[in-house]
Order: sequence, then structure tokens, then C-alpha cells
Amino acid sequence: MDHARTWTAQFLNRYATEHRHSGLGRHTPATVHQGTAHLIRQDRQHHLHCYYAQHPERFRRPPRAPDLPGPTGINHHKLSQTG
Repeated sequence: MDHARTWTAQFLNRYATEHRHSGLGRHTPATVHQGTAHLIRQDRQHHLHCYYAQHPERFRRPPRAPDLPGPTGINHHKLSQTG
């Protein structure tokens, strides 16, 4: 039982802090939750811009860092728009 708890804790820690998720714009759940994902995206975009400036022949169009994820959840309700 202790081995299973240790393994699960290590797995969940890696999953939340190291694994970059495609559904989160290649960010980790931790950076999205902590609110630092926008800074990381800005840094990525800066590096892509610099690389494009040095080697535009390698691209069809300027590269763009993945968008940040929007709000998610299971209990979000659309606000009714009444006039």
C-alpha cells in the first residue's frame, strides 16, 4: 500500500508539473493554475519571432505559440442575454 501511495504521488506530481498538455496550449496544469502560463507563452512567442527573423525561409508564415486555454469546467452556465 505504501508503494502504491508513493508511486501515485510521484506520478501525479510529474503529471501536474512536468507534462505539457496539448489541451492546455502545451502548458502544465501547474502553470495554468498558478497564472504563469501567459508569461511562458510570451517568452515562447519571443523565441519563435527571433528564430523566424533569423530563418524566414524555413516557414510558410510566421510561427505562433499555442493559444492559452480558456475557462473549463462542468458547471459553467451561459448567461442569458435579455434585452
